[in-house]
Amino acid sequence: MATEFSLDEALRRVATIGECHWTKAWFAAGRLVRRVPALRGAVLEAVRNSDWESAPQCTGPVVDGMLRPERFAAGRGLRLIARGLFPAAYVAAHDWVGEARTPAEGFARLVDTLKARAVNESGHLGHGFSIWAGYADLAESGLLHDAPRRTRMATERFAEFVAQALPGFPVGENDWAVAPFGEAAPRRLSQVLDQVLEGPGFFGHNLILLSHALRYRPKLSDDHWHRLLAQAEAAAQDALSENTGGRPETAGHSEDLDSADLEAALARHLRRKPGNVHRVTLCDATLTLVEVANPRQQGALVELLDAL
Repeated sequence: MATEFSLDEALRRVATIGECHWTKAWFAAGRLVRRVPALRGAVLEAVRNSDWESAPQCTGPVVDGMLRPERFAAGRGLRLIARGLFPAAYVAAHDWVGEARTPAEGFARLVDTLKARAVNESGHLGHGFSIWAGYADLAESGLLHDAPRRTRMATERFAEFVAQALPGFPVGENDWAVAPFGEAAPRRLSQVLDQVLEGPGFFGHNLILLSHALRYRPKLSDDHWHRLLAQAEAAAQDALSENTGGRPETAGHSEDLDSADLEAALARHLRRKPGNVHRVTLCDATLTLVEVANPRQQGALVELLDAL
């Protein structure tokens, strides 16, 4: 996707509702095209037709237009970011990144510092973890090495994400800490997938959350893994009980799913109107989950692509 929808373009876009999805979407688009090259045109069409295409864009790092009389230590900087005290929070994020040997290393450390909170507080539509995972992908990609301007843009978008999805440190509570979480009871992935298929949530967000947990499984402790499964399970139950994202009526598909059937379903979903960046992230999630699904679940995943 590098020539049609660049990472730098994704990093220029800012959120207008909640958290900015474009970094996550850029990596999802790349995974889709690498797995199914024939989808390149449909993926690009989905991106360009997204109803978020007109979101405001930054022409460069906001911090470049600010005077910086002091540097913020990491602890104080985290408070500024978590409180959403922009534009000072931009300065704090850059100062945190600047403490490392290279900007790319600093960005990776900043992202990793928030990993536990992202796991424990996946929050509204699972964005706390799924969007964090997009920035973790960026930190591990090598695309920030020798790219200081790109790293600065990524740092500011990540600070905005943290302020929205992982807030904290109410004013006057500098010693605030996240409440401890108890251990999550073990869960079986197949059982959780069944529940998420029944309660996929708005635009399949519960499937998207589960897929990112699965992608990151090798880097998660057992407790973090089961905690994410528990949150996906709870979100599916909420979608069913609140009637806000239960499984829609479907036409029914054979359980004998082959690659051609799956590719056709992905292409149909990507080209559906209205356009939305979630079509890209849901297709990416579907490809991830199909790999661990049984035949019945694979058929259900295709049904949802045609129904959502």
